[in-house]
Amino acid sequence: MNMPTNELPSLPTHEFTLENGLRVIVREDHRTPRVGITLVFAVGTDDERPEDFGVTHVLQNALLPDYDDFIKKTGAVHQNFSDSERLTDCLLIAAEHLESALKIQSTIMTDELSDELLRTRLDEELLRNKKKSLFISTVSFSPEIDTLVNTGHSYYRPRDAIAANLERLTFEHLRNWRQSRYCPGNACLVIVGDVETEEARRLVERYFGSEDQRVAPFRSLIKGPSEPGYRQITQFLETEYPLMLVIFNTPGMENAPDPQSVRALEVLDSLFESSTRLKSFENDNRSAILATAFRLSRANNQFILAFYFQGDPQKAEADLWALLDDLKRVPFTPEDIEPAIIEESTTRQAFYDTPEGQSECIGHLVGTAQPWQLIDLEVAQLRSVTAQDIQHAANAYFTRERATVAHVFPIEKKTPA
Repeated sequence: MNMPTNELPSLPTHEFTLENGLRVIVREDHRTPRVGITLVFAVGTDDERPEDFGVTHVLQNALLPDYDDFIKKTGAVHQNFSDSERLTDCLLIAAEHLESALKIQSTIMTDELSDELLRTRLDEELLRNKKKSLFISTVSFSPEIDTLVNTGHSYYRPRDAIAANLERLTFEHLRNWRQSRYCPGNACLVIVGDVETEEARRLVERYFGSEDQRVAPFRSLIKGPSEPGYRQITQFLETEYPLMLVIFNTPGMENAPDPQSVRALEVLDSLFESSTRLKSFENDNRSAILATAFRLSRANNQFILAFYFQGDPQKAEADLWALLDDLKRVPFTPEDIEPAIIEESTTRQAFYDTPEGQSECIGHLVGTAQPWQLIDLEVAQLRSVTAQDIQHAANAYFTRERATVAHVFPIEKKTPA
């Protein structure tokens, strides 16, 4: 197999912890005059108990600094997102703006939250959870499909339960949650790029060091059931054509019996696009399959197969299972999988070859309680995936016991009389 050999350079990486508990990782990369900054808090919806439902999304929006003027003045790029395990705030800046970037980002921890702001964010989140959603895509599901995907997950919360709790939440509850979770001892700041470690340390201590030390509550690893059983639903939603969704519950690096099988799933994601064998599924009644491997969680992930179809949904689903059964029985050749491995590994390497890619990945790993050093192993792990790894992953994870299947049809449009 002729894999590209260009590797990422070995970059000096330093780690230290402030007296208040904030973990800081600085990676010096002087190849471009840019810096990627990621502030990650190890808190997400998995931390909510029933009396907390909705609190993380309210606080995510309430804590977000107003970066508009900073972005206009400096040309910075900003991203902010959350999931079940973490809240992440990312900036990509010119190196000369490092101090001003850290100053404004530190307000996530230091600014007071007014009653007016909390009321506004509570009302917005309440409206979002009360609104009936008919939207569907190949990676975004209706609440009903999402409920089936999370069958048996101990901390899954349906929208009506979130809405009911949002109406009970007090400002005191929100502020207490902010103080105990969005604090230095539950956070990590990652700085990657054209920066000297000692200068970064000085600035971090200046803007992030004033907060008191607080210990976040113990956080156990939450695992959903790996094989909750076959689940099927038929819905009429906002789709132009009938859509078949098959969503498999898959593990993360933390709980996979064979971690290499997780990398094999990532290669399979690309194989559905590059393999002639898999693309042959497309015909006059079916589109090609769009595959998406979600790998955000260390324990609870999803592998999604989606395609448009015409005619009988049972027949379309049966044809997909037949394709997957063939995938389990007959291994690919090394030549079959080479383009997918090259695509997956070079795409990942190109992203990690940037300050923002490195800071986001390190932040993700730390925020999900994984060793940040995995960033330096990931490309090599992808390149070592074999046809046997892929066959093993297909047999282990593409099963009916792990599947949620949605037959989605367009909403019937009523024409005026």
